[in-house]
Amino acid sequence: MFKGITNVLVEVTENCPLDCRHCYLKARRRRKHHLPVKTFASFIQILRDHGGLFLTLTGGEPLLHPHVDDLLKIAADEGYVIRIYSSLQNVSESLFELISAFPVMEIETSLCGASDDEHDSVTGVKGSFYRTVEAIKRLRKEGVKVNIKMIITRENFSQIALVKRLARELDVNFFASPVILPCGGDFRIPEKFLTKRQLKELFETHADVAGGVSPRRVVFPLCNIEKGIFLSSRGEVRRCMEHPEILGHLPEDDLKAVLESSRFREAANIAREPPIAECKECAFIQWCRPCPALLKNDTVKKLMIEQFCRIAHVRYDITSRT
Repeated sequence: MFKGITNVLVEVTENCPLDCRHCYLKARRRRKHHLPVKTFASFIQILRDHGGLFLTLTGGEPLLHPHVDDLLKIAADEGYVIRIYSSLQNVSESLFELISAFPVMEIETSLCGASDDEHDSVTGVKGSFYRTVEAIKRLRKEGVKVNIKMIITRENFSQIALVKRLARELDVNFFASPVILPCGGDFRIPEKFLTKRQLKELFETHADVAGGVSPRRVVFPLCNIEKGIFLSSRGEVRRCMEHPEILGHLPEDDLKAVLESSRFREAANIAREPPIAECKECAFIQWCRPCPALLKNDTVKKLMIEQFCRIAHVRYDITSRT
């Protein structure tokens, strides 16, 4: 039996209460499709026997799943270490109690700015900043670890230091990323990319939260895809959320057969080699941290290359001067 899977990522719903301008699920997030509880239970039970240890619930907004309490109870009963990706807009008192009662290792949320005006202008929902921050305070009071992530665009670049300071005040971890995934059907995202000057400032001033600039001593594998699996709310099985190849569909397909198939194992090979021909002889490969799955996706490949290459060049320029 193949026991190489430790990281299990499940999209339990596509529905989301926010309308973020940079969201890569823009075309799907208003749908109210939820993963059936029975499919979820069967999936994580089988994965537990194949080495599954860390379970991440994502969406959309996972807390909008009508049976999220059942999902958490099932995951806890199976012995998973649970992580939740949430906007923290829909946390009821009963959910606070449930999260505190079960082994939720951490909750990851997003802030797009350090004030109502800045954050809400990105999410498109008034009051979203206040609700997220108040939920973070409550979770920290309950002893739950919280991480704040920030997708950096030209529009909110000036907010990095302010969000970083807010994270310290809230006693949570903070990290920022300048990589933007193409919105569903919207390929005008280059208008949101950080300029070279902004990237330089980001990595010179905030390298501690932006992934650093040092070259990688070991380039391959590019990521931990070989230890992961992803299930969408529509039952699609992939090696990761971004991987373009659907390896099975639940509940129609036999998950055990999918896990033992050569296709499943070969799908992870994309992390063990340069993802595209242009990367093979690239002098900046040690400074590049590309997502191999995205670079295998013909729909977004060009836009992702533009971002990864620009970031790698800036990292190289900074380290070459030291």
